[in-house]
Amino acid sequence: MNEFELHFTTKIIFGKGAETSIGRKLKKEGVSSVLIHYDSAAEKLGLLERVQGYLADEGIQVFFHGGVVPNTSLSVIREGIEICIRQRIDCVTAIGGGSAIDSSKAICVGAANPDVDIWDCYEGKFKPEKALKMAVVLTTAATGSETNPSSVVMKEEGKLKRSLYCEASRADYAFMNPEILYTLPEFQKACTISDILSHVFERYFTQHEENRISDQCSEGMMRVLYQLSDRFLNNTDYDSASEIMWAGTSAYLYCGLGGPFDWGTHNMGHELSGMFEKTHAATITAMWGTWARYVYKRNLGRFARYSEAVLGITEGGEEEKALAGIERTEQYFKEWGMPVSIPQLMGRPLEKEEIQMLTDKCMFFGGRKTVGNYLKLGYEDVYSIYTNANM
Repeated sequence: MNEFELHFTTKIIFGKGAETSIGRKLKKEGVSSVLIHYDSAAEKLGLLERVQGYLADEGIQVFFHGGVVPNTSLSVIREGIEICIRQRIDCVTAIGGGSAIDSSKAICVGAANPDVDIWDCYEGKFKPEKALKMAVVLTTAATGSETNPSSVVMKEEGKLKRSLYCEASRADYAFMNPEILYTLPEFQKACTISDILSHVFERYFTQHEENRISDQCSEGMMRVLYQLSDRFLNNTDYDSASEIMWAGTSAYLYCGLGGPFDWGTHNMGHELSGMFEKTHAATITAMWGTWARYVYKRNLGRFARYSEAVLGITEGGEEEKALAGIERTEQYFKEWGMPVSIPQLMGRPLEKEEIQMLTDKCMFFGGRKTVGNYLKLGYEDVYSIYTNANM
């Protein structure tokens, strides 16, 4: 096991009615004004009025800022920063999923550093060390963004997606009520499970061999996700919803500690979602099987172990088990209604020029030499994986 640091300051309030305590919690923190940043689900669920009421009951002034879209928009973030500065907001509350949370993180950083252009933070030109207070009322459980320090935003001009790792941007509070997941559309539920799995994959498929605690934590979580998928997708079931919601947080916090991470599939998926405005989880499932078949021989035993320990595939040699596991994983994605290729994602194959542009963007137009870690992928590798996924 390699050295690591584990530190997070987010206070998690988990369970039925978790969000009802938001006013009391923020009042104790000295919060007097809140900007609620929300997505469309928050409106449909009636959470805006309810959360506003919980805050108003404690004498906290509330402002609203909507406009959250699946690929977090820089222009919406800039508007939020302006509101926070103008109204002297001291806490941003995100009501929604990963996009609302990531957008809120950027607003918190930008408002606390008014002399810095927020895009410079995501381009790596400025490293922020402060941010406004932040709370999250979670409406889906996929990204783990409610407790982690990472965020991804998109600049509309050029459709460029960039990420920021900033400890100061971690949410101070995460209010997590599994009952809210009942209302998710079936496709969004499928995206939830797929996205959580992808975060475990990025930590599990590595070159590191001696990481037993983290590996078995990851394997146990993947088994539970597969086992509960049918109940979660097809029922109003608190037990499965609560397990799925906690898995979304835990996958990001605990899985893979002490080992390297990969993120190659995420890097390639980000460019698909940015260029074509596709749901993040769907871009991951569209790429994962092709990536896996491209890299699996680099550490054959790892894929064979996944197939046996997680999926229960025991017949055949290492390579047979590895390939059978990749195929079974794609079968799960299909059963959940997720795409497993670019044509399934897009409804058409991409043109050669589009694949070229995806590759250029993924490699930051020459600014990146490689992506991923399981097998470090250069420009030609990334181009080949996009091409193979396009068949």
